Amino acid sequence: LVARGGAGERLLDTYTQERRPVARQVLADSGRMTAMAVTKNPILQDVRNILLRHALAFEAVRGAVAGRLSETFIGYPGSPLNRG
Repeated sequence: LVARGGAGERLLDTYTQERRPVARQVLADSGRMTAMAVTKNPILQDVRNILLRHALAFEAVRGAVAGRLSETFIGYPGSPLNRG
């Protein structure tokens, strides 16, 4: 938008403010999911498998997991791009 003249240069100043919390969340989510996926503890593996089997039976849970994995859950409702 800035490059095309559709927004002022001040918009560029919001990038870090908007992206940093999202980046932190993505890293935290991927760290937790990776740790859960690669655990070597057989008890934790069994618990993980049982919980996932039951939880993923629900469409809402599948949608939430898919949104986290694909990062399509990310939104910027407070962004200056959404004003006006």
